[in-house]
Amino acid sequence: MSIRKSILVFAVAAFASLALFAENFTVKSVTGKVQYQDGGAMKAVSVGQVLPDTATISTSLNSSLVLTRADKSTVTIKAMKKNTLAKLVAEGAGGGTLKKGSGVTKSNVAGASKGGDKGVATASSRASEAKEDVEWDEE
Repeated sequence: MSIRKSILVFAVAAFASLALFAENFTVKSVTGKVQYQDGGAMKAVSVGQVLPDTATISTSLNSSLVLTRADKSTVTIKAMKKNTLAKLVAEGAGGGTLKKGSGVTKSNVAGASKGGDKGVATASSRASEAKEDVEWDEE
């Protein structure tokens, strides 16, 4: 088999494997304005709708989208996100959340400073440290 044919067979096999691993999500709940695009114009998302991971999702301000996977786990996409479902799920579009009773670790950033607590010099503080007045020559 020639090199071109083997590259073509490999490319076809790679695209076919991507189709096998495509994931669909079922919309569990929608809050606010959430839209999707799957090859056409942007359309509103509705509860119970099945969306492929290739669909582009756009959530507006104060919006969220809760999706259910095939394994019954849920994925939450928070407000002001726009990307394909696959990328939003991969990057953890839900963002971090803080729940009551969750543990918080203490930061040691302040102790790591070696410069002391002298503060930051600003223009007004430098001007107040002037040793003598500036004379102006008016002509």
